[in-house]
Amino acid sequence: MLKGIIIEQKEFKTVDEPLEVLKSRGLCFSTDESAKRYLEKENYYNIINGYKDLFLETRKTSITDEIYKDKAEF
Repeated sequence: MLKGIIIEQKEFKTVDEPLEVLKSRGLCFSTDESAKRYLEKENYYNIINGYKDLFLETRKTSITDEIYKDKAEF
């Protein structure tokens, strides 16, 4: 029994929402449809969080400050 612990649930996002966030940070896509299919098949966090540091311009203080290098492509 968990007593005094608050568990925060993450809000469900459609496949389009994380793609829009990645685009706003400068990540390019060959096609949105192939990216959507890949994200539906694989886990978003394993793909993005596992590899993003290789493709970021600089490491910023918060996740919302992350910008991808020029020509970084999904």
